[in-house]
Amino acid sequence: MTKSVADYLSARFEKRKDGCWMWVGSVNAQGYGRAYVDGRSARAHRVSFATWKGALGSDEEIRHSCGVRLCVNPDHLTKVDREVTDRKTYLLERVSVTDQGCWEWTEYVNKAGYGRCFLKGQTWFAHRLSYAIHKGDPGLGFVCHTCDNPKCCNPDHLYLGDNDTNMADKARRERHPFMRFTRVDVARIRSRRASGELLRTIAEDYDTDESVICAIAKRRRRTA
Repeated sequence: MTKSVADYLSARFEKRKDGCWMWVGSVNAQGYGRAYVDGRSARAHRVSFATWKGALGSDEEIRHSCGVRLCVNPDHLTKVDREVTDRKTYLLERVSVTDQGCWEWTEYVNKAGYGRCFLKGQTWFAHRLSYAIHKGDPGLGFVCHTCDNPKCCNPDHLYLGDNDTNMADKARRERHPFMRFTRVDVARIRSRRASGELLRTIAEDYDTDESVICAIAKRRRRTA
């Protein structure tokens, strides 16, 4: 902590019973406190965060948990990942909320009914992107739906499981992994595999396990 800056801030706020430290110095046009440090003007809550919680980059965003712009209590200030904020905006602009509470993806949907998107050089399943934004990186886990709606991106309808969970979930809803593939699907899968395409990329397009694609490609399974 920089003592001189801390002293400067402490002389310019008043503590309220609700925990807010209300700035009593200069205020800018947007309603945020304005502090002057080292000859430069800065928003008071950003100076407070940097003083008591650590340095901030110029492009890093700070949000008030209390919703009070004049508050400079560092316990009410949270650093926000701007990339996550941008991804949330991207997602919410591309879903439609149903009466059942599902956030249905409104753009490209693959043959298995799952939304697909391309964001910042990376291809995502829309429901996996939503899980990553709202709950954290799913890693190699399977993101499953409680609503059985593959287009749904509502994080409250998504949970993380492993391969066994995913297969059990599909079986419970009478969606056996082989039964949903048509003869056209099978022909395309075998052609793609014969051309050298990875099992993983084919499996992603059909939202299934690599072992299922492998079995179809090796003609171990018959389909409808």
